[in-house]
Amino acid sequence: MASQKKILMILTVVLAAVLIYACIPSKGEEEDKIKKVNLDALKETEDETADSLTLTDSVQVEVQQVDTTKQRILLVGESMVEGLSRPFADYCAANGHEYNAVCWYSSTTKHWAVTDTLQHFINKFNPTYVFITIGGNELFVKDLDNRERYIKRIIEVVGDRNLAWIGTPAWKQDTGICDLTQKLVGKNRYFDSRGLKLERGKDHAHPTFAAAVVWMDEFVKWVTSFDCKHPIVLDKYTQKAKDKHLILLSPSTI
Repeated sequence: MASQKKILMILTVVLAAVLIYACIPSKGEEEDKIKKVNLDALKETEDETADSLTLTDSVQVEVQQVDTTKQRILLVGESMVEGLSRPFADYCAANGHEYNAVCWYSSTTKHWAVTDTLQHFINKFNPTYVFITIGGNELFVKDLDNRERYIKRIIEVVGDRNLAWIGTPAWKQDTGICDLTQKLVGKNRYFDSRGLKLERGKDHAHPTFAAAVVWMDEFVKWVTSFDCKHPIVLDKYTQKAKDKHLILLSPSTI
């Protein structure tokens, strides 16, 4: 009788152990259970993502904007300005921009840097945008260290105003003035004219008046595009401007 009780007790313990083990969930079952999703947390994440995308899009649009406001544009430089001043005036008049041009014959970056000429005309016309074309008389200079100081000084005088430097349309390989100017001014403020095929005058250097129109047309394509740091509106004119607003300065030895 005692033996039977012991056997019964052992079977009871074994059965209990089996039942307890069967009730314990396995690791795989725990992983298969569906977790409760926090919908509020999910919505916050979506909102943050949307805000991030909106911010990125707004910044991109701002960078790509073209300034559609009316400008006061001052074009200054060497004798090349005389030819450019004609189509320049036509473009500005057609688009409602105030404009003035100053042509200083035989001038160089040194002339514009060591005198108060540029500052004088900036004070006089208070431009919002300054176009500069200087370098044709310096294609073969070797004192590039000095030229660097002159160009930096010109940029300093222009200050916070928008600046676009119209690179000289070199008729021969230069000794470095074009690359130096582009480096100091910045690629998005320098229009490189060296690749243009322009008809030249009797001196084989200055573009003809007809070629200057082509030159200005190419510059306008650039200054109204996103390749330019400060693009503006300059739609093609349909008639000539009555007044060129051109000031001519005599050559000066410095």
